[in-house]
Amino acid sequence: MPIDKDLAGALKQAKTRTMNFALVEKKKGEGTLIVNSGDVKSSAIAEAEKAIGGTKTYKGKCFTDENTGELMFETTSDVPSVDTLKAVIKRDAGMTLKVNSRKETAAKVLDMLGAKLKENAQKRLAGIEGGADFKKAMSLGGPVADDLKKRVKEIKNLIDRNDSKKANEAMDRLDKVAKNPTQTL
Repeated sequence: MPIDKDLAGALKQAKTRTMNFALVEKKKGEGTLIVNSGDVKSSAIAEAEKAIGGTKTYKGKCFTDENTGELMFETTSDVPSVDTLKAVIKRDAGMTLKVNSRKETAAKVLDMLGAKLKENAQKRLAGIEGGADFKKAMSLGGPVADDLKKRVKEIKNLIDRNDSKKANEAMDRLDKVAKNPTQTL
C-alpha cells in the first residue's frame, strides 16, 4: 500500500502543534486514521467507515506530550487502542512513532495536580525566605548571603520546571543552611 503523504505530513505537524484526529477502527490493530489541523469532516469519517467496515470511531486531539515526547491521542470519551494507532500509522504513513492515548479528563487532573504541587512548593519557599532563620542568615551578608541566594535561584528553577520532588529536597537543605549558616562555609 502506498504511503499516505497527507497523513505523514499531518503527523509531523502534530509534533509542534495540536491537531484534530478521527480513528475509524474495524478491529484492534486495523483501522483508518485521519489527522487534520481543522475539524475532521464527518463526510471523511463516513467514507472511512464505509471503506473498511469500521465498527468504532474515536475523535479528539493529537499533539506531542512535552513530558514524554509521545504523540498523544486525547479524547473526551473512550480512548483508542495504542496498538491500533501504531499499526495504522506504520501501515499508512510509513512511520514508527511513540504514541499513547488518554481521556481528556485524566490530562486535566494531571495538570491540576502539577499546578497544586507547584503552588505548594512556591508557598513553602516563600515561608522559608520569610522566616526568621533565613532573614538572620541573609543579614550576615557576604558568602553566606550569596550561597543562600544561589540556592533560592536553583529552587525557583526546579519549581518552574515542575520538578517539585527535587525542589522540596533542595528546600530541606536550604532550611538547614538557614538555621546553621556558618556550618556551610
